[in-house]
Amino acid sequence: MKHLKIAALVASLLTAGVAHADSTPASNWYGEVGSLGFKNNVDNGNTITPSLLRLTVGNNLNETLAVEGVAGLTASKANVAFTNSSATGTVSDNFYGVYVKPKYQATPDITVFGRGGFAHTSVTVSFNGGTSTTSSSTKLSYGFGAELKINQNWYGALDYMQYGKYSDVGGSIKFSGITLSLGYKF
Repeated sequence: MKHLKIAALVASLLTAGVAHADSTPASNWYGEVGSLGFKNNVDNGNTITPSLLRLTVGNNLNETLAVEGVAGLTASKANVAFTNSSATGTVSDNFYGVYVKPKYQATPDITVFGRGGFAHTSVTVSFNGGTSTTSSSTKLSYGFGAELKINQNWYGALDYMQYGKYSDVGGSIKFSGITLSLGYKF
């Protein structure tokens, strides 16, 4: 059901942008909606992979630098069986962060970029017995990626991000993932 809502949101954004497809962006603001394959690497060898919807709002300060606010919301929880016990449950992640985004126009249609800042991550483990626990942390976050221009307003983006690493709930957890996004320049 959540994937249907995400698809409807993306379709709405595409439909809304058709009237502006060939116009020049009126401002330096942009927004992105992306699908994030979030990966939690736990030091006991488990990898937990819930799916997240990532929303980004940014402002181009100039041709080579932007600032962004990013939020990730759980789209589908990951099922997990804990190796040190017979417990099973689900894991959901959420995060938000602020970033600077240096970028370089590699070709007229391709821009490569880096991203650095801080992210606040939160992981909730819900056990099948009915109890749950939540842990959170704010850490340095960084990554890199590329954008492909579709037209004056629309672009696609692919990036890899490291959202943080911290020790809690059963060991050390590393949050990272690849996001495929659709962006619109307002």
